[in-house]
Amino acid sequence: MQEHKKRIYLAGNISADPKTYEWREKVTQLLSENYQIMNPAANQFNKDLLSKGVNDPEKFKKMAIKKSQHILIAKDHQLVQDADIILVNLAINTPDKPLLGTIYELAWAWMYRKPVIAIVGDNWYCKHPFVVSTLSGTADTVEEAVDLIKYFFVD
Repeated sequence: MQEHKKRIYLAGNISADPKTYEWREKVTQLLSENYQIMNPAANQFNKDLLSKGVNDPEKFKKMAIKKSQHILIAKDHQLVQDADIILVNLAINTPDKPLLGTIYELAWAWMYRKPVIAIVGDNWYCKHPFVVSTLSGTADTVEEAVDLIKYFFVD
């Protein structure tokens, strides 16, 4: 009987900033051969938001609130619950959109006892004791986080 691929959920800010999508694409390229990547931004809803709200954070937020109803919260919660590993990017923190959803994802991960690998930066969230207590390991870059996952988790 073949084991299923470990499922990695990609948590973190999703905004009008293309960087919030680019790191997820990079992880997918680096890990998708041996892991199932659960990218909450890889859907038509987010593609539409990105194409219509690029470089306009206020427009992006208004469109997201209007279109999403409460589906995004339920969807992301389900993905965290189904994941084997959470990879969170705390380094991308846009001033116009605090990491509230990401904090929820970390709380869910902690509640379900999921291992969390974090890409950290030099911001308040990366130093807050509640956030730090949810992290199993930290890395400075996407590549370092990927290496931690490859080193510690069966693929």
